[in-house]
This record gives sequence, structure tokens and C-alpha cells, in this order.
Amino acid sequence: MELRRKTVGAIIGRFDIVHSGHVNAIKWCSSQTDVLMAGIASDEYCCNHAPVTNEWRERAAVIGGMKYIDSVFCYNSHGLIDLLNEIRHIDILFLSTEVQQCRDRSVDIPLLESIVKVAWIPRTPGVSTTGSKDRIRRQ
Repeated sequence: MELRRKTVGAIIGRFDIVHSGHVNAIKWCSSQTDVLMAGIASDEYCCNHAPVTNEWRERAAVIGGMKYIDSVFCYNSHGLIDLLNEIRHIDILFLSTEVQQCRDRSVDIPLLESIVKVAWIPRTPGVSTTGSKDRIRRQ
């Protein structure tokens, strides 16, 4: 009997205000791999990029409590290649299509894809963290 090695995937993000788009993304990622890790940006990382409402421990508890997530890790890397060097043992890196569209970030997609399999997460139409934050501000 041949043993099959489990595929390990990682989804990364701030996961500040969790909404149905996050849940759909995590469910989809889980269906694509045997083990799903969630990388959650550190408070320090978020302070340097875009402030978050909730501290890392709270964001990690929410995401880590989902049945689709096998483990949670904190990341502070400012580049995806550095992040891959930190977590080394993944087979698939799940990324938002926003990474492809983000012009202010110097992400070398071909280089990234030469290191790890990249899977682009389908978006949930009409759902976004920015939209959620805007609704909260209006209330």
C-alpha cells in the first residue's frame, strides 16, 4: 500500500472583520488541499500597512476556530517570498486576486509560481472588508 503525502495549503490575510467572503474563501481553499493553514498578519505588520480593529489574538481565535482551518500562524513578512521562507512546508499558497491587481506591491508572480503552486481564490461578489467597514461607519 502506497502512502500519499497530504497536501498542505496556506491562506494569508489580516482577517480583521470576518465576513461571508472570508468564509467562502476559506471553504474553497479547504476543498483544494488536505491541510489548510491560515497565516494571520501580526499587529505590527498591520500597523505598518493598514490599521486593524482587532488584535492578532482575537483574529487568530476567530479564524482558528473555523472547522476548515487546521492551524494558524502569525506572519510579519513584508514580501511573499520572505513569507514562503518562513513557512517552507506548504504545497499551495492561496492568494486573493487583489494581489494580482495591486500595483503598489512589487510581487513577482512568475518567481512566486516557480517556488510554490499558487491558487487564486475566487471572490464573493458584492462582499468586501472595505464595504463592511463603510457600513459600520455609517451606522
